[in-house]
Amino acid sequence: MLHSHVDEQPFQRTGGSVAIEPQQKAIVRVHMSPDGYSTQAQEGTIESGFSAVGLSEEFAVDLESVEPLPQNCAF
Repeated sequence: MLHSHVDEQPFQRTGGSVAIEPQQKAIVRVHMSPDGYSTQAQEGTIESGFSAVGLSEEFAVDLESVEPLPQNCAF
């Protein structure tokens, strides 16, 4: 990261609410500009919890250009 988040541990950012069902499987991963999406992610459901998972570099590569995209990122 180009800036420190020492006082924000664990570091979290939110893009707003995402409507999913408690049993619906979801994959959560970070996007760090300018490097793109991480291959490290969390996979699971709200109902049963999440665990670490590794993704291929080709996983959903087109998402970087699909709306809605983040706005006003300072970094």
